[in-house]
Amino acid sequence: MDIKFQFLINRYSLGPIKGADISRSLYLLALFDLNQLEQLNLPITVTRQFSEGSNLGKSKVKVYCLRSQKKFLIDRLNIFGISENEAQKDFKKAKNNYLITLKKEFENSEIKKNNNYPDFDAFPDKMVKHDSIQDFSLDNFRIKAKSVIINNRHKILHESDKLRKVIIPHNITDPLERHLIAEWFYSFPFNDQLCFIRNVLAEFSDNTEILMLFEGNDVKSKLTELKTLINTHAKIAKQNGKEIFVLTEGVTDSEFLKSSLGLLYPHLKDIYTFPIESVEGSASMLERRIESLTLTNTRNKVIGIFDNDEAAKKYFERSLNSQLPPNFRILKYPDLAFAKSYPVYNRTGSKSYKNINGIGMIIELYLGEDIIKNNGDYFPITIKNGQGLLRPKIKNEIRNRFREKVTNFNNSLVRPREWEGITSILMDIFNAFE
Repeated sequence: MDIKFQFLINRYSLGPIKGADISRSLYLLALFDLNQLEQLNLPITVTRQFSEGSNLGKSKVKVYCLRSQKKFLIDRLNIFGISENEAQKDFKKAKNNYLITLKKEFENSEIKKNNNYPDFDAFPDKMVKHDSIQDFSLDNFRIKAKSVIINNRHKILHESDKLRKVIIPHNITDPLERHLIAEWFYSFPFNDQLCFIRNVLAEFSDNTEILMLFEGNDVKSKLTELKTLINTHAKIAKQNGKEIFVLTEGVTDSEFLKSSLGLLYPHLKDIYTFPIESVEGSASMLERRIESLTLTNTRNKVIGIFDNDEAAKKYFERSLNSQLPPNFRILKYPDLAFAKSYPVYNRTGSKSYKNINGIGMIIELYLGEDIIKNNGDYFPITIKNGQGLLRPKIKNEIRNRFREKVTNFNNSLVRPREWEGITSILMDIFNAFE
């Protein structure tokens, strides 16, 4: 396919990805919502950063791109298991392996000079390169990576004795910076591209712009091919566990969690699928659905999340203690502070206040105090057969209130306390595979 990617941080390109490199770089697309493809008019100096020495002028070029910010990429990396700790371990392992390779090359070769262009401009001797990389710490790498990007440092076209040659500017003297400028994605050693991206981004602010640009000979005519490429990646991602299924006890649970995810964390909504059953379920049905999925040998990640009540306890504990595949996680709705003293109907019809965490917490009680209060008081529940129950009329009123809250959602007017319960569930889902 006559198309190429560029991964840009703060509008600085880490290098073109094209040809054979595309297949091994597809997982970089997992950092973006593939449904948010857009068209931008960017200065040609941004899209042609590797046309060294050319007089590019001030014209603009139309490109297709996926756009995000550092904080959103970090959220997605965490969900995919690329944590800060994993990024640190990847750097250390890759560095050690690379040092071993360099040393063997030096010892087993009669040619001690580093002939890999343009890398030799940073390290003219293989052993000098070995010793320099040995001294590089992860902190040093992250700081130098930011320095190169912020200062927009690139190779340049140099002319001497009527000969034109691409070089690293002589005023850039730091060997690690020169090494990064040489080839970026293909220069410093790493095992995992996503770990590499996390390490490069480490020193940047949360709102730093991240772009994935796509280009071909005729971008407009390549749009169909580009979408095919992205859709192909989406299928690859599903086969290798990038899509995460969330199973709940009931259709309403899935409805409310899915709609809340789309409002509160729109940059993550494409990662999660909430299979919605046609009827309300139960803890026993959820357990059976989890068991049946384990038999399919699915590569997708699966999260089963139970209510936080007595009825679900035995099923939760049994699922938690069973020999589940590593791509499965079992959760329950979290405890909440206000539930430590919540009104419960007694058998006589009178009310008393009890800690209902673990014995009566159902999805309706996570929808926000603005939803589950009437005239300043919580709607009481009844504990029956190990479950928290609301009177049918009250349950419908709470659900309708929440649906109206979703319909009228305005991100600029969000009061965190009113979404605290739902957010606590979603955070447990996000952290399930850390």
